Amino acid sequence: MSSKNLNDLFMRFALHDETDTRKCRECKKFVAQGALYPVCSECNKTSCLTSSYQMDPSCCVSVTREQIDHDTLVHVKRLRWNNTYNRGYCAKSCTKHNMTSMHTYWEGRLSSSPERFPYFVPSNWYRLSLHVDFASIPYWGSNWHTLYHGTHPQNIHKIVENGFLIRQCQHGFPAMYLSPSIRYSSHPRYARVVVQNNMFFQFVLEVRVDIRKLQPVKKRETLSVGTVGDIDPHFPNNEDLEFLLKAEKGKFLKPHQGVVVTGVMVRKINFDPALLQSSWWWCKWRTLEQLHRFYYNGMAQTESTN
Repeated sequence: MSSKNLNDLFMRFALHDETDTRKCRECKKFVAQGALYPVCSECNKTSCLTSSYQMDPSCCVSVTREQIDHDTLVHVKRLRWNNTYNRGYCAKSCTKHNMTSMHTYWEGRLSSSPERFPYFVPSNWYRLSLHVDFASIPYWGSNWHTLYHGTHPQNIHKIVENGFLIRQCQHGFPAMYLSPSIRYSSHPRYARVVVQNNMFFQFVLEVRVDIRKLQPVKKRETLSVGTVGDIDPHFPNNEDLEFLLKAEKGKFLKPHQGVVVTGVMVRKINFDPALLQSSWWWCKWRTLEQLHRFYYNGMAQTESTN
């Protein structure tokens, strides 16, 4: 889809175009009028709504360090980058698979990844690779695999410099959360949405983890989706979406303790990512209005300029 069409889509929702109608995900059968905070006219709930305009792009949008070097985004100069492994990941519908590094794609689980921690193509995301001193990490080898950790972009340089700050988790002990699914990690509860110059940015850390240190979460997921549907089709019944790495509360988890940040995954689009087909499950945990209010940065400025 062209950038003009994507921009038209964004403007359609931002300007509250009432010619757009969507079916409510709550009551399933009633029509709601289009709006930035859509409210079902029947059950009067603000929620994510099925729309004929929802989509998943075929390709990601390339991102440069200069584009994310902003007070509200990433402190780029505080990080050591490695451009060698920068690449974009496209979807199955793309017609340019692997023609360039911008169109990286493969089918199914990458053969080098274990079944319990599968590595699938992170479609529609762009990776900015970081420099990693692997020699300083003991026991680096076949037990280290790729997982994801969604975060606010302003935390990225702190995590890379100091490690992951361990907090008490809802499961009753101090730990950090990790997921093999970038789709799950992209929920704004984890990967805050930041609006900058009418573009919507999300950031997820690509990390290599010593999987021997991980333990699964007892619940299938913790975002209230339940059995309504699969958050990520690669993980049927929403199993094995969350893992915990236990550590001491208040301490910083360092690379030599089992987790190292290898890249910054960026999703950059010019419409609300809540409207992606792959985001249908976001509002099972909170309403769209609540997500916008508490888990988006810069939305107020976007509304005031349109």
